Amino acid sequence: MIAIVRHGGRVCGPLFRFARRAATLGAALLLLVLPASCVKTYKTELIAEIVPLEAPDGTPIQLVLAHENERDAAEARFKAVIIAVHDEGKNNDGWAVPSITLHREGYAVARWDLRGHGRSSLNSPYTGFGDADWAKCADDLAMVVHAVRERVRPETPIIVAGEGYGGLLALDCARHHDGIAGVVMVSPPREAHGLDGVALVKDFEACPILILASENDTTRYPAAMAIKDAAPAFSEIRVYPGSARGTDLLAEKPDAMQQFAGWLDVVLGTPADVASHSEGSLQYRPQVSWAVPGGRSS
Repeated sequence: MIAIVRHGGRVCGPLFRFARRAATLGAALLLLVLPASCVKTYKTELIAEIVPLEAPDGTPIQLVLAHENERDAAEARFKAVIIAVHDEGKNNDGWAVPSITLHREGYAVARWDLRGHGRSSLNSPYTGFGDADWAKCADDLAMVVHAVRERVRPETPIIVAGEGYGGLLALDCARHHDGIAGVVMVSPPREAHGLDGVALVKDFEACPILILASENDTTRYPAAMAIKDAAPAFSEIRVYPGSARGTDLLAEKPDAMQQFAGWLDVVLGTPADVASHSEGSLQYRPQVSWAVPGGRSS
């Protein structure tokens, strides 16, 4: 099923750009009197493909693959596809706002509901889950990765990003599946439902990792630091003021999303013109360092 969601819009032209950047009331008034011929507007279309999946045990898993492109995902070129995993007790709607920034930066985003959550909770809610139920979430993520790969160009890199427990699932996925180009963890716990972040990350050799956390998050910040310290591969951590957690952190700290997207660009080695890349040219370049003002990094 294909859904078209219209959003955004921009006014351009040299006079408008001057007016927008000016901080004075006079510049704002100038914008009001611009002739129509000097102002151009456009709208972008967010293509959202609803992909209903079914786990081997019959559990429905809903996947939403969204991108800003007029062509089908199988024909379009993106910098990468970000598979977004939500935290325990939430659903994929938390990734909706962060996804807008990623779309504008040239990334497609695949959001999905964990079993027992959101639109994947028709059979049974997560509140009644045991260890065996939670263990199946890793298999569900593997199924999502496979479904995404079938719907995009074969050379498109895959990044797995998760908030909270979803971050541990992302680590576990990258450890077991070849071809994951990077992992982003937002406010990860040290351990949850049989997954230990420190133990998982020790198995990494080449997959780069970005960790984001709030310095006043009394449980997730120490966990994030422990995972960062244990990582043998290239990894960075960004720490922000306050106590916001998961996708709330991304929504409250605009710099966090800018740094998220910027880190991806460097890790993937993607220039502005993605179409100029040849197959196999997107690869991690560890000699490149990246930093911007805002979050503290180490």
